[in-house]
Amino acid sequence: MGPVHLFSLATRHNQYLGARQTTIAGNIANFNTPGFKALDLEPFDATLDQTRLQMAVSRPNHMSPTDSGSGDVSVNDGQTWDTVHSGNSVSVEQELLKASETKGAFTLNTTLVRSFHRMLMAATK
Repeated sequence: MGPVHLFSLATRHNQYLGARQTTIAGNIANFNTPGFKALDLEPFDATLDQTRLQMAVSRPNHMSPTDSGSGDVSVNDGQTWDTVHSGNSVSVEQELLKASETKGAFTLNTTLVRSFHRMLMAATK
């Protein structure tokens, strides 16, 4: 049996969620800053889709990846609901919705890791 990379993936996802929460907090902190443009991170799913995982080839007819993508997280201009006369594009309501989505994703991620850990502990007993 090969190594289980679930914990590594969960760690990366939690790092992404922390970075996204920091970006959202920065947007909210600059709500009254004239000319500030709301920022957001590229979705984790898109980053994960760009990353190619190496497949183990134990038979000649197994598929093997031909190219590898990069898994960099980049900051994008956030899509906003409105822009005020000062040029600021931060919508507090939208940022709070993003923060709630991020918290929900973190909770789901933590619950899955906890369940998997319990399953591994039960299997080793």
